[in-house]
Amino acid sequence: MVKNLRTFAQQAQAIANDDLNNPILSTEGKGVLGGASASMVQNLRKIAEQAHTISRDDLYNNKLSIESRGDLGTAFATMVMNLRNLAEQAQIIANGD
Repeated sequence: MVKNLRTFAQQAQAIANDDLNNPILSTEGKGVLGGASASMVQNLRKIAEQAHTISRDDLYNNKLSIESRGDLGTAFATMVMNLRNLAEQAQIIANGD
């Protein structure tokens, strides 16, 4: 149990340092805490991948269609929708319509 807590503490530190590719995050924890940690890392990686996709100005990538739950996922979905609308408006202005 102490080892499991130590691993979780190391994982929490990696997440706090925004180091989502740290090998410690691939370590499977046991029990409810391990499952929650794995789910948290998976969700954060998904959000990070979406942020990278947005930063590449790829607003219509299928990765952005994947729904993420929670406050951060909702915020990203709203941001993508607003950026798409803004890009469409900019294109209309550029075309002189």
